[in-house]
Amino acid sequence: MRLRVIASSSKGNCYIIGNKEEILILECGVTFAAIKKGIDFELDKVVGVLMSHEHKDHCKSAKDIVKARLPLYSSAGTFNAIGIQGNVMEEGKVYKIGNFKVLPF
Repeated sequence: MRLRVIASSSKGNCYIIGNKEEILILECGVTFAAIKKGIDFELDKVVGVLMSHEHKDHCKSAKDIVKARLPLYSSAGTFNAIGIQGNVMEEGKVYKIGNFKVLPF
């Protein structure tokens, strides 16, 4: 397992967790171009993108993620605030995304 930090500040947040087969993106608060570069343009390996909330430093490229047909996960409230649709997650429920287990809190 490998962790790559693309950005971590009030200007933008994005973290990549992955292995040779799968990539899970945590936060999409940077440009989609920066995300693609950060994953070496291996979009086919992305099993999901997790977005914690609607502040721009966490959701800047959410609309581009949806346009690229990458699975985007967040709460219903976050999707409503941004005005897009995605995979709704509920607090306290465990989700399997690829081979990753995710527990939103």
